[in-house]
Amino acid sequence: MKDVKRQQPYHNNGNSNNKNSKKSNANNKKGDSQGKIKKRIRDLKRTLKNGPKTAKAQIESERRLRALDYELGEKYIDDHQEKLYQKYRTVKFLELKKAQRRVKTAKKAVEEAETIDEKEQNKLQEALNKARINELYILHYPKTLPYISLYATNEEKTKQNEKGKSKIEANKKLQQEILDKVQQILDKGGDMNELGKEYRERYREMMVEKGNIPAVKPLVDEHQDQSAEQKQTITEKDDFFA
Repeated sequence: MKDVKRQQPYHNNGNSNNKNSKKSNANNKKGDSQGKIKKRIRDLKRTLKNGPKTAKAQIESERRLRALDYELGEKYIDDHQEKLYQKYRTVKFLELKKAQRRVKTAKKAVEEAETIDEKEQNKLQEALNKARINELYILHYPKTLPYISLYATNEEKTKQNEKGKSKIEANKKLQQEILDKVQQILDKGGDMNELGKEYRERYREMMVEKGNIPAVKPLVDEHQDQSAEQKQTITEKDDFFA
């Protein structure tokens, strides 16, 4: 199993322009608030209701409306993720440090295990593999889900017990599901970002079902779907005249 590459921490060089640039980039990434996007949607719907001047303007307005509906859904999910990040960032940071220490300890034990028997070596390798999986679990835990701790303290365990047995079992089941997915992605040499994308899409579908966000695809996906339909139509016509 390959070692996990860790990002180097950012070091400020004291350049104020660089600092302002970073702040500006961060603000650009946040984009408009849900309120601003909703206002733009209302304005565009009003324009469509009054009737655009040309057919081309009508098509462009409808296309823009779909894009804004999708943007609103994305912003809704981003805001949800930000709330969870702020809530769990401290516990995740502490758990990541603990996981990384365990990886380091387990790796050292494997490297120093040349003199012991094969059975013990296998046990040590399994411990190292588990430590690495735990580290990846923390690093790539889906941002749309409340964080489920790997190393819960006694106080946290007491709070969990107060929530009830069914909640504890549900959390254990979800935690094991995510750990298994991390292992599967690792085994096939995939991209760990797949995990976050999968659960983000799950959350999107759930919010669409609840009516919290519009059921709209990205325009790129819509275009691809339309192209596929057009291809099918052409094929059917070819088959008919064959």
